[in-house]
Amino acid sequence: MSPSKKKSGKKERVFPHRHCSICFKMIPEFSDGYCSYECRNYKKMRKKVRYKKILKYILSYGVIIVLVLVLFLAFM
Repeated sequence: MSPSKKKSGKKERVFPHRHCSICFKMIPEFSDGYCSYECRNYKKMRKKVRYKKILKYILSYGVIIVLVLVLFLAFM
């Protein structure tokens, strides 16, 4: 093993950091969790899409329940 490949007694320290919630790039520890405006906007967009999807499911289940109740009561 060559001398340059040997480990020295000193430990290299990485500065305190976090990782971006979207792309996992290294960012300073005191930041808000995103590395750029693109990542922050992507998170907001995904949140809106998720909210709309959940709202669609709730509304569709509500319509199905109302239809089942109407059909059930109509044939009694």
